[in-house]
Amino acid sequence: MLDRYRGQLLAIALCVIAGPVADATAYAPPQMKLRQLDVSDQPVGPWIDLAGANLRSANGYELGVVLEKSGQHVLVELTSLPAGASAADQYNVYSLCFSQTGTPGAVVDLDQRIRYAGNGTYGVRMTVSDSSDASSACKTANPASAEGSFSVDAQTTIERLGRSPLVLNALDRRPKFAGFAIDPPPLGSFPELVCALNAVRQPDGSLRGPVTKRFFGDADKRVKGEDYVADLDDLPRPGTWSCVGRQDRGGGLVRSPWSEPSKPEFVREVWYGLDRPFIPRRASHGPVFKIVGKVEPYMAGARVSFRILRARCGKKLRLVTTARPRVGERGQVRFSFRLPRLRRTEPFAIYQAQSNISGTKLIVPVRRHEAPLQLTKTGKNRTLSGTLSSCS
Repeated sequence: MLDRYRGQLLAIALCVIAGPVADATAYAPPQMKLRQLDVSDQPVGPWIDLAGANLRSANGYELGVVLEKSGQHVLVELTSLPAGASAADQYNVYSLCFSQTGTPGAVVDLDQRIRYAGNGTYGVRMTVSDSSDASSACKTANPASAEGSFSVDAQTTIERLGRSPLVLNALDRRPKFAGFAIDPPPLGSFPELVCALNAVRQPDGSLRGPVTKRFFGDADKRVKGEDYVADLDDLPRPGTWSCVGRQDRGGGLVRSPWSEPSKPEFVREVWYGLDRPFIPRRASHGPVFKIVGKVEPYMAGARVSFRILRARCGKKLRLVTTARPRVGERGQVRFSFRLPRLRRTEPFAIYQAQSNISGTKLIVPVRRHEAPLQLTKTGKNRTLSGTLSSCS
């Protein structure tokens, strides 16, 4: 009987001794931390609590934990990702629990990173343990776990700035700014702006149209206080344009979403004159002369006026004739006209030519000077050609 009581007392004593030892080695739920990465994959800013964090960058997020004991093993698991994202793509989150050494109470960098995979919620579980290696007992050797999630809303916005309505004029050497300020997610760089003519928005938020133009945002001394702007004077043609922007590059698995599209804007262009006008050889001897030129096909149906004026040095220009053909479907323009006969004492005559356009809302009419013409006697015939002389 005495031996039985002695055995019971011994068992109680062992439990009392073992209890405090077990409590001393048990881990508390780990304190999970993270910080953001820039486009060059470098950490930026201080460590912050992972649970409940709201982030706006679209690169990646470095993971850390408050070290409770030097040598503890830490396992990181993803519990949720934004819709459409796959945990298998998160190549910087490992299924191993590496040993972490350092000063207890300090945040240790786990050398594991979550890559941006879209806007939404990212769930994380961390398990600390006394595993003997990085794989065999990550969840069984005195483990303690904690779960939390953080959200990401990496959104680009654009804002129309400068002169409006917009008229394209490549001849203006000092135009006032007309374009967009682009505000990408934090820690991004050189965002892009894509504009489309007669734009149709696509399911991914981009724009599609018969003509598109891509801009890269940069600083412009005409726009103070904005890091990234795009100059719409570089649009390739007039018409109705809409634009969207987003961060161009980053460390994410996907790119951040497009901004909301800008309101459709009707853009006009000034009349620059004819493109490469020439006189066909067969039409250079009269009596009906012809000049062939080209304009952009989007001017089809408009009328181009071609005024020819006699230019005598020291005298006022005198209008001789005007041709007003319509622009063809491919942008071709053909002028047919007659010129007065030369006097017996005139071996040649110099004419000034001017052009303008009407009948299209896309183009702002402006009278332009074309290359001067020379009418020369060649025996009984007259020959029309280009010249560098401005008068005769």
